[in-house]
Amino acid sequence: MQLQHLIHNNPDIARLQEDGFVLSVDGNYLLVDKIPYLNPEKKVRYGTLVCMLPLATPDKLAPVNGNHTVYFIGEKPCDPDGAVLRPH
Repeated sequence: MQLQHLIHNNPDIARLQEDGFVLSVDGNYLLVDKIPYLNPEKKVRYGTLVCMLPLATPDKLAPVNGNHTVYFIGEKPCDPDGAVLRPH
C-alpha cells in the first residue's frame, strides 16, 4: 500500500499518524482527517486538511518546489467566541 510506504519513509507523515490523525492518499494529494475545529455555534467539528503529495517514486516524496498550499474541507473555523478566523 502506497500510504504505508510513505509513512515508513517520511518521518513527518509518520508523526501525523502517530499523533492520531487519519491519513489517506487520493491521487496526488495527502488528506489528513479528524482535524478538530469550532464552528460558529461553538461546537467541535472535524475537518480535513488536503495538500499536494508530489511523488518521486510510489513510496518516496519529491521536492515540493515552493508550493505549500493547504486546503481545508469543513465549515469556516471559529475562535472560542464563535467569530470566524481571519487570515493574518
